[in-house]
Amino acid sequence: MTYPIQLLLSNKECLVVGGGKIATRKVKNLINGGGKVTVISPTFTKMLINLKNKNKVKLIKDKFKLKYLKNKFLVIAATDNKKLNEFICKKAKKIHILSNNVSLKKYNDFFDMSVIRKKGITITISSDGKKIKKVKEIKNRILRVI
Repeated sequence: MTYPIQLLLSNKECLVVGGGKIATRKVKNLINGGGKVTVISPTFTKMLINLKNKNKVKLIKDKFKLKYLKNKFLVIAATDNKKLNEFICKKAKKIHILSNNVSLKKYNDFFDMSVIRKKGITITISSDGKKIKKVKEIKNRILRVI
């Protein structure tokens, strides 16, 4: 069971581990939510590099180390290594950091929601991480109406 909430991320330290397409999408959502985002990865997408050049994200070219969890509000494990993602989330939970594992949903503390923001109104859609295509379809239907 889940309880839908909106997190107030303004000036909260957020960590994303991974530098690929999924990580990039997560980073953009965190930035749009007001989070101060750090990304740890040996490689980064062009979009992440562009965001760094605009001072919107901090990039650290490295492999994940436990020290990177220090003082973080939440972490998203978005690498292409399922075991590493699980390890990151287990360690985060032990020190009471909210965690999201993109490769194994059942251990997540939270799921991303699809967001529509128009004229001071926020609409979110979620399937608890299960039916992502259906959520996109519903979002597109709503966007056509508003």
